[in-house]
Amino acid sequence: ARAMTDPADELERHAAAARAARRVVQEQAEAVHRRMQQAAHYFSEFATQMNVIAPRARQTMELPGLMRFPDLVIRDLFLEERARSPSDLGATLAGAIVAPYEYVLLSFHYAGPQRHRIERVLAPEIERLEEQLTQHRVRYELNYVRNARAQVERAIFDIESDISAGVKFIPDYERGRVRIALRNIDRLSTWDVAVPITALTQPLYEELARCVLGQPNEFRRLALGERPAPPTATRPAKD
Repeated sequence: ARAMTDPADELERHAAAARAARRVVQEQAEAVHRRMQQAAHYFSEFATQMNVIAPRARQTMELPGLMRFPDLVIRDLFLEERARSPSDLGATLAGAIVAPYEYVLLSFHYAGPQRHRIERVLAPEIERLEEQLTQHRVRYELNYVRNARAQVERAIFDIESDISAGVKFIPDYERGRVRIALRNIDRLSTWDVAVPITALTQPLYEELARCVLGQPNEFRRLALGERPAPPTATRPAKD
């Protein structure tokens, strides 16, 4: 005959398993928090250094078919760290993180000397260009030319080589990862990826810094968990 299981022992086993599972989640959340602190420290120093240097960006931003933004410099770097309430983390993580992050944001501008002027006549074309410039955070002034009856004849866009850009780190304490969202980094677009804590390392931050500067980099490969591309073999010169 099968021995009777003591209900108290069964309850204790379930309780122990629950405590162990909770501890795993808490340790994971603590690791996420440490990675967020490391990212904030690294890019705070990066912002300070780049504001002194005002480096030239290696990349040329472009609105396809409309305009290019060459000779850009990187300026006005600013790091923002925003906290959230510990109660937002839920019961499982209650007390695990004293001051959890909502996000860490590195914001800056690509700026250059060139200005562009574009005129549009048809209302859909005016709206489309205005939407593109606003979406990509390109600074511009819009003036309307009206006729004697106050009707719009055409719109004049004066567009500056001034593009708002940023890198945002958003922690996912519950799943043990950090989402990195890029806006206008090396191209006029947005891109984001969820990175596990094991991949949030100094080499990843260094590759991201190179990406911001427009230098050759492996950031997207590393963030996606891919191996860096092997170096290109160089053939010896012939005598």
